[in-house]
Amino acid sequence: TAQVGVGKHAQVVETGKPAAPAASAVAPASLSSSERATILEAVKSSLKDPYSAVISSVSAKKNATGSVIEVCGLINAKNSYGAYVGNRPFYALAIKAGGAISVSPGVLTIANEPYELEFVRQKCSA
Repeated sequence: TAQVGVGKHAQVVETGKPAAPAASAVAPASLSSSERATILEAVKSSLKDPYSAVISSVSAKKNATGSVIEVCGLINAKNSYGAYVGNRPFYALAIKAGGAISVSPGVLTIANEPYELEFVRQKCSA
């Protein structure tokens, strides 16, 4: 065996065998129509008025196996007073297993507060 890499990215591999790509490494990717629909529906369902949502500037990244999908974009929807609030950046993390896609509310962020905006910027920066 041999150690490949440094620090938290180090992997121990059998000598002569290439290291597998890290599961967390993501690269820009396109979404299938069903992936897009499922993920954006989860984003909309987190709103007070999901039917008013207008989503734009959607981009996605996937890991090498396609099982981890990170989606970023802008969303504009009505608030409790019935007024559109303006575009807000969002970040969603989806897991794809056995053909099913799930988006956990714990990793779905629509940036309304400064700390949320910073989080979304970090996750969605190129």
